[in-house]
Order: sequence, then structure tokens, then C-alpha cells
Amino acid sequence: MSIVKFTNCYLCDRGELNKKDLYIDTKSGKIISEPIGEAEIKEVDLLGQVLAPGFIDIQINGCYGFDYSHYESEEQYIQGYNKCMKNLLKTGTTSMCPTMITSTNKMYNKVLPHLSPKRVDDKCESLGAHLEGPFISLKKSGCHERKNITTAKEGFKSIKQMYGDDFTKHVRIVTGAPEVEGMLEMIPQLTKEGVVYSIGHTAATFDIAAEAVKKGASMVTHMYNAMPQPHHREPGVVGLAAYENSPYFGVIADAINGRSKL
Repeated sequence: MSIVKFTNCYLCDRGELNKKDLYIDTKSGKIISEPIGEAEIKEVDLLGQVLAPGFIDIQINGCYGFDYSHYESEEQYIQGYNKCMKNLLKTGTTSMCPTMITSTNKMYNKVLPHLSPKRVDDKCESLGAHLEGPFISLKKSGCHERKNITTAKEGFKSIKQMYGDDFTKHVRIVTGAPEVEGMLEMIPQLTKEGVVYSIGHTAATFDIAAEAVKKGASMVTHMYNAMPQPHHREPGVVGLAAYENSPYFGVIADAINGRSKL
């Protein structure tokens, strides 16, 4: 067994900083207890720094000049993808879901194999793709190409026709509007396949959003953005934050808070 011991550091664990050593089994990559008896141990002095779990980002549409939805050639895509993943690792992001916005069947077939879950040592890991659209509301399309937005009138068959028969090998999250034809009914099958259904780019009422949660939706994509704002008689999707089975939700942390400058 080969072990690395991180010492002279503070461990970020359960919201607290504790000064203690951390041991890693380099073969399995797992944290282990302090070894008892003889073991080959490499000691790394962190000089009083904080050792924390890596960040996990479930929605990045692109970075470092590269867009995960843009494909010109395989060479261009692989080069841009690798640049993103190597640079993201330097920010402390160790795994993420590369995210595509509304696109076409042709584009999904080209791109999705590149976004599959991958275990790597030298860059940020892909957990699998996050697909925003094309099964979203035309009323809340945002920057998505409206000509490519569609319905899922044939349920799960529509999903496979759009993303490809083997899309569940590559995809971990699908963002869709539950009020769009066919979407509400196919949530249980999608989640059964191991894909998270996230409510987003939607004009859904609170009742429709709550029904989606009952059927298996467990996430809301960029809460407040691309959805109706809460009203005292119709809280909409935002009302799920106070729902008894509240899903997880993401926000766009752009530091714009809407306050006027005085």
C-alpha cells in the first residue's frame, strides 16, 4: 500500500476547520484512517493551508473561450474541451456537468460522446452532460434558439429521437419545462434511467411544478431566471423553495442584486 500523508494543514469538514493530518491511499484514491504498522508513506507539508473537498459544478455552459454547445470539428472540440477541464481544475473545481443549451439531433450526436462521465487525474472530471432543452417553454426561452425548441409529444420516444438511443450513457441532467407536451408524463422513466430531471426555462404554475416533483423532478435550474416571478396568488416554480418536498436548486451567482446605486 502506498500512502500520502498531508500534514500541517486544516481540514474543512462538516463546516468546521480542524488542524489534523489526512491520509490517502494512492491506489484507490480514497481517504483512509491513519495506518497501523509499517506502510510506505509520503509526507506532504501544506504549511498551514486549508485542505478542502473539490467544488462540483452542475451547470457550466462554457469557459475559457469555449462553448460546450459549439462544434466545428472533432479536433477543435477536443482541444477546447481539454483546455476548459484543465483550467477548471486550477479553480478548485474537480468535477462538473458540461452543459449544452437547446440544439439539434445532429449536434447532440456529435457532442454527447465527448461529455460522457470520465475519471481522470490531470483535469476536472466530467460527471456527464447537463442538457438544457430543447423541451422548454417558448415563453421563457432566454438565449436558446427558438427554432429548435420542441415538445415531447411522444414521451420518452421523443427524448431518444432528439438525444440519441444511448443518451443515458452520456447524460446526467435534463432541464425541461414540465408544462410542455409530454414532459410531465415521462419524468418517472427518465429518472428511472438515472437521469436527474430539472425544472427550468418554464412558465409552469406552482401546481404543475409540484406535480413534476411528485413524479421525480429533484432540481430547479437557475432559480428565478427564465421562469415567472413569484406572485402572492401564484408563487410558480419559485414557490417550490417552501414546498414540503423542496427540490435542490441552482442560482446564477453573477453578483447583480438589483439594488439602485445611491
